Amino acid sequence: MEEKEAAQISFSGINKWVLALVGVLIVVVLAFAYSNYYGEKEISSVAFKETLNGKGYTAIVQDLREIPANDSIAKLNLQNCAVQLSNALATKGKNVSNYAFEGEICYGGLASGTARPISECLTEINHDGRLQFVLSYNETSKTTFYNDKATYTGDAEFMNECVIVSYVSN
Repeated sequence: MEEKEAAQISFSGINKWVLALVGVLIVVVLAFAYSNYYGEKEISSVAFKETLNGKGYTAIVQDLREIPANDSIAKLNLQNCAVQLSNALATKGKNVSNYAFEGEICYGGLASGTARPISECLTEINHDGRLQFVLSYNETSKTTFYNDKATYTGDAEFMNECVIVSYVSN
């Protein structure tokens, strides 16, 4: 009987807190490792091109939410760039779905012409496993490639140049 009581005592008080802390640390380390392995990682344009070549389905997202209300040129240039990109992808034999995010609403995709929540469109894009091209407005111009998408962000002039089409066409 005394051995049982001694075993119970060893897992009481501070020892329970130590075990709980060790358990939490293990979970945190595993979560960190998972996010580093499966999270978004920037890749080279060459690696992205290889991914694109292996994918038949793509999605172009025109994220219009950050365009200043008085900058109709930036909006028009972003939309024109998306059209050029869509044409270039289609010429390469890709199945292209087009989306536009404006405010909290999404247009395009399977429900073309119907306004719906952005979350619905994102679910659709991710469910289909489409390689994404996200075009958005930003004062700083940058093209970034990831395993599952390319982001093309910039101002009106950068969108007018639409250099992202050259990544697809060449």
